[in-house]
Amino acid sequence: DFWKITTTEDLFQQLEENMGTLSTIKGSKYYKSFQAAIDGWESRLNLVSEVIELQLQVQRAWMYLESIFIGNETIKKSLPSESALFAQVNAAYREKTAEMAEDRIALRACSAEGYLEDLTAMDEKLDGIQKSLDRYLEQRRQDFPRFYFISNADLLEILGQSNNPKNVAKHFKACFEGV
Repeated sequence: DFWKITTTEDLFQQLEENMGTLSTIKGSKYYKSFQAAIDGWESRLNLVSEVIELQLQVQRAWMYLESIFIGNETIKKSLPSESALFAQVNAAYREKTAEMAEDRIALRACSAEGYLEDLTAMDEKLDGIQKSLDRYLEQRRQDFPRFYFISNADLLEILGQSNNPKNVAKHFKACFEGV
């Protein structure tokens, strides 16, 4: 099991309202008296926004790659170092999302020590894995140019199901369309 952010509308609306309030206060003649507190709040709200946006980006990449690397032995054998790296990211991602889910207060959860840095590292690793996967798919397409006529998802399914002709047969039409 893993935790997933499903909607952020309310959170981003509240952040926007609070940032607007802070902007109004900054325009006040009393701003100098409360500058440290206001700047502190602005910094914390910006951090929440940055962490949530990065969390969503990591979540999208992780969900896409999870469907490829978990249970697909062909990909694991073809990309062993990326598979091992994904396993590390997978464990870290599940742990971090569980920690975030424990504390339902966005400000505290996003401000946890090292959380932004951990998300940034996960994002970089997932990006590297994605690039390696793209190179692998490009190589398969160069080996058999008809694969250029199908999507990455279909090609991954073909490669993952290569030992099961019935599952691969549904993609033949797309591969050989126009022949």
